[in-house]
Amino acid sequence: MFKYLDIDRMSGSVCYMNKRGVMMFNYKKLFIILMVVLLATMGVNAEDTKIFLDGNKIEFNESSGFPFVDQNNRTLVPLRVVLETFGASVSWDSNKRMVIAEKEDISVGIKVGSQFITVNGASIQTDTSAVIKNGRTFLPIRAVMEAFKCDVNWNAYNRSIDIVTNDYKTDSNQVSGLKTPNLNEIESWGYQIQGLSEDGAIEKLVESDYDMLVLEPTRTDKDESEFDTKGMVDKLKVTSGSNDANRKLVIAYIDIGQAEDWRWYWDWTVGWEDEKPSDWPDFIVTKDADGWEGNYTVKFWDEAWKNITIYGVDSSREDYNSIIDEVIDDGFDGIYLDWVEAFEDADVLEVAEEEGIDAQEEMIKFIGEMRTYARKRNPNFVIIQQNGSYLCDEKDHAFDVVDGIAQEGVWYTNLADKEWDDPLGYDQETEEEYTGEYLTQLKIYQDAGIKVFNVEYTVNYVDEVTQKSIDLGYVPYCSRSSLEKIIEE
Repeated sequence: MFKYLDIDRMSGSVCYMNKRGVMMFNYKKLFIILMVVLLATMGVNAEDTKIFLDGNKIEFNESSGFPFVDQNNRTLVPLRVVLETFGASVSWDSNKRMVIAEKEDISVGIKVGSQFITVNGASIQTDTSAVIKNGRTFLPIRAVMEAFKCDVNWNAYNRSIDIVTNDYKTDSNQVSGLKTPNLNEIESWGYQIQGLSEDGAIEKLVESDYDMLVLEPTRTDKDESEFDTKGMVDKLKVTSGSNDANRKLVIAYIDIGQAEDWRWYWDWTVGWEDEKPSDWPDFIVTKDADGWEGNYTVKFWDEAWKNITIYGVDSSREDYNSIIDEVIDDGFDGIYLDWVEAFEDADVLEVAEEEGIDAQEEMIKFIGEMRTYARKRNPNFVIIQQNGSYLCDEKDHAFDVVDGIAQEGVWYTNLADKEWDDPLGYDQETEEEYTGEYLTQLKIYQDAGIKVFNVEYTVNYVDEVTQKSIDLGYVPYCSRSSLEKIIEE
């Protein structure tokens, strides 16, 4: 006769003998176990699971049905909406109770209730089966999409399934017969993070011959939430740069080392007077030291900031998920990371030391997480760091997480937050000591095979710094502090 029953280490004692020999029950733990068993046998509702096909979210509704997790812990999705979005033709063989999906030279048969599917007649075993539920057919998404040579990845952080088609893997976002260039093919670039909603701004970008454009996503600004960022990106990706065979590469500007109080994620009071407002999150450290209004340095290793930037976990917003999700949803080819240098900011370093954090290592890890996350949805996703070239000091693995680096003001810099016509916003000569440091560090990146760009804030020395840059193997762009207009080549 047993003295107590231990179901497992997590649940603990469910029943036991008291001192009088009477069997007693821990009803709370018994209830938990019963709920686990019930969910395992019924299938867990997974309406909050997001499905992406080549970066585009597939929408489900009451009519189509919603994904759910079956008793084998596998996600089943509404058959017709997924396969037709993929571009497959779908038919139903009522005699065999089989769905037949065909695309190009691949035919997949999915028999309801069977743990086998057929691919061009060959039988393949799966770990779960298609079912009919509420009059709709649901298919095991991984087995079926892999039969069509797709990559299928589960992202636990934001409960999403990312499907990447073979065509997309071959040349992501190739359009209008133009080839998508790789970063090493970029010979010119433009940079604009304000004024994109002004009349004619997009047309000037379309007409430009720049091979790559770094642009503000714009609709993530609260005051510009109606801006059609995806429409802008789509227009640009059907136009060529300096090489008529290649389309423009379109990169999103994002700030990863500072929070910005005009962004969609800012739900707190605005303005820091004498002390940090009490409702602000713990990851905000202090005000921008250079005077950029509304910018605040952050503990970039903090999970809450990573969720805003990458994962979207616990996001209660229906219109936005995470910074990187929004970038990918709008079709950008990659991200251009501002404030990478947060790892060497004095205020951030002080907090990092208090928490026992290696800020340099955490920044490399942070960017690496962005890369891993984004490339599950777009295998060709590009990451360019701006500034912070000491990231690689004694840490060569920093080169593994970026594709390019852009350095501001190698020769000419600016003062912060200046209007376009303010002469303090350009032609401020960089101190010779800093220029020397930049040149040394950028050479280390070049030797590691990393593409180098530079942006010079100059009006009167454009020809001089352009030639210097080209001689050093950089790809230069010259503009003014506010970056509110594109400079014609």
